[in-house]
Amino acid sequence: MKFILIFICLCSTAFGCHSTKTEYVWNEVASKAAFPQGYNYPVFVMNGKMFALQKGGWLSGDGKNWTKTELTESGLNSGYQEYVQFKDAIYALGTMQGNYTNMQLSSKIVRTSDFKTWETLAEKSELPARVFYGATVFKDKIWLVGGYDGKNYFNDIWNSEDGVKWKRVVEKAA
Repeated sequence: MKFILIFICLCSTAFGCHSTKTEYVWNEVASKAAFPQGYNYPVFVMNGKMFALQKGGWLSGDGKNWTKTELTESGLNSGYQEYVQFKDAIYALGTMQGNYTNMQLSSKIVRTSDFKTWETLAEKSELPARVFYGATVFKDKIWLVGGYDGKNYFNDIWNSEDGVKWKRVVEKAA
């Protein structure tokens, strides 16, 4: 009898057999923000403010009230390519014209730290020409994972200390 009781206690804690319910509540802060309607655009937090990229730049100190900045569009297509927050700036990794069946890619790297202008770091960088990649910042480097170049899918991994010079660190990830 002691064995069965111990098993029941272990089952309830180890396999989540308990009935404690966690509820999450979302609150609508604004039914219609000042920026244009859209989808698939990034939002970053820097210097205590939220920064959204949607047809230029938008700043908010509370998530409810948004102000358009002087920032123009970077040329990056956020449906296909990525922005990253790196070293107190937002970096746009490449540009794209067209769509994934007929695209022209560039390796141009720009960044903004003032949300007013894009600073061009390189018209042509060593950024691999591709879309649908993952990008993140880890251990003071920008990392690029996988992607598609219009003909081939990749599972390689690249990193960069400055966004301009890129090094492949894994040719084929397992």
